[in-house]
Amino acid sequence: MLTIGASKIPKRRLSKEWKDKISKSMTGKVKNKEIKEKISNSVKKIWEDNDYRNKQIKGMRKKWKDPQFREKQSKIRTKIMIEKWEEPKFKQSFSKRVSQQMKRQWKDPIFKHQQIERLTGKGNPNWNPNREEVYTPYGADFYENKEKIFRELMKEQGGRDALTRDNFKENDLIVRHHINYNKNDNRLENMCLLTNKTHGQVPKKYSTKKELFKIRFQKGKLALREGKPPDHWPEKNKKLFMKEKSKQLDLSKFFFFEWNNE
Repeated sequence: MLTIGASKIPKRRLSKEWKDKISKSMTGKVKNKEIKEKISNSVKKIWEDNDYRNKQIKGMRKKWKDPQFREKQSKIRTKIMIEKWEEPKFKQSFSKRVSQQMKRQWKDPIFKHQQIERLTGKGNPNWNPNREEVYTPYGADFYENKEKIFRELMKEQGGRDALTRDNFKENDLIVRHHINYNKNDNRLENMCLLTNKTHGQVPKKYSTKKELFKIRFQKGKLALREGKPPDHWPEKNKKLFMKEKSKQLDLSKFFFFEWNNE
């Protein structure tokens, strides 16, 4: 209810038909700076009312509990952000706002304490219950015949990264990855080649993602050993792989990066 003097005037609720008409009439109209400022100031003034703010927040929380509404809004916001993110000015201003907000939050001792507690021990997303697996040293046979293994894997993969399917470039640092994450299992069928950058994207903690990567590499390995491109590769890469397979691969231009492996 709106109060004017001593009398109360009931709020007018617009029907869906009226809302659609207003929306249609406003679509495509460009507002000048002065009108935008007036709208912005009026909205800010409305939100200064605690009752109104709490009511709106309560209503939105209720709506976001609906999975269909949440999914729809997520798609809309993702589409808008992808379009806006291509603008350098928006990207810069957005990153600056987020940075400033995080700095303000971390100045709050309560927030800081909560974050430290959340990221300590098992609460940390990088926590690995099998810590021995991470810090296990490589076996002696890992360094034996490394050049021979590197050449065989390179020929098997057709000079392509096992994860991204892109061709290795001359300045790429190439590493061996253990498919089953066992550093002592140095069989040829348990290794694949990745760039050092790509290798950093492979999950090293115990998680469902880690298992998915493991299965993908294993299936890809079987296909490559049969001379076929893996199923998860795009059609374009599959065709290029089959064409390049018949060519002699020059391995002298690649640099095998040894010390940062897993």
